Amino acid sequence: MLANWEQDRVKESRVALINKAIIVCGLLCVCGLVGCMESRHDAYIEGLKIAGDADRSDCKLVYDQGAATHVINSAKISACVNANKRALVEFRKAQERGLEGREITLMIEGTEDKIKRLESMLRTVKRMQIEKKIDRKY
Repeated sequence: MLANWEQDRVKESRVALINKAIIVCGLLCVCGLVGCMESRHDAYIEGLKIAGDADRSDCKLVYDQGAATHVINSAKISACVNANKRALVEFRKAQERGLEGREITLMIEGTEDKIKRLESMLRTVKRMQIEKKIDRKY
C-alpha cells in the first residue's frame, strides 16, 4: 500500500500525462487542419480549371446542321455566366489569401469584363426569344 503523499504524486503525474496528451492531440489537429486548407495557388488553379471547362463546354456554341448555323439560347449563356462567376470567386479567394501580381489582377478584371458582356448578351437573347414567342402568337 502506498502512502498518501505517494498516491497524490501518482495522481498528479497521471493528470500531467493526460494534460500533455491533450495538448499534443490538439496541436496535431491544428497542424492537420492547417495542412488541409486550400492554398492561394490551389484556389487560383481551381479558378483556371473552372474557366477552362466553361470555355470548352458551357460557353461553346452549338452548330445546328439543319439550320447550317451556330445556335445560341439563354440557357446556354446563363450556364456560361454561372461558370465564369464560380471561376471569379476562386480568383478572388486566391487574391484574398495573398496571391498578388499582374497575372491575378488581369485574370480578375478579364473575368469580370467577360461576365458583364455575357450578361448583356443574355438580356438581348432573352428579349429576342420573348419577341419570337410573341410573333408566333400573331
